[in-house]
Amino acid sequence: MELKTLQYFVRIAREESITRAANALH
Repeated sequence: MELKTLQYFVRIAREESITRAANALH
């Protein structure tokens, strides 16, 4: 797997977790 692809998935997972946490707070 390419590093760019790996970083992409990590970024998406991080943004999703942040969004989910923000929704949980609200």
